[in-house]
Amino acid sequence: MDFKDFGFNLAVHRQKRNMSAYELSGRLGKSSGYISKVENHKINPTLSVILDIAIILEIDVRELFKPQNEK
Repeated sequence: MDFKDFGFNLAVHRQKRNMSAYELSGRLGKSSGYISKVENHKINPTLSVILDIAIILEIDVRELFKPQNEK
């Protein structure tokens, strides 16, 4: 598993929900810069943040970890 896949999947699922990084960051209690860094694989989120993201995006957490070649 590569966190590049995680960041890519996060961006895809966030956009599918028509949610801006700013909106997601507000719901997470994080800065929009934090979301940008996660999506661009500059930082790795904690497990609790990953679970919160899945809840906010209303997806199974496994969707965030699918390799890009499985799309």
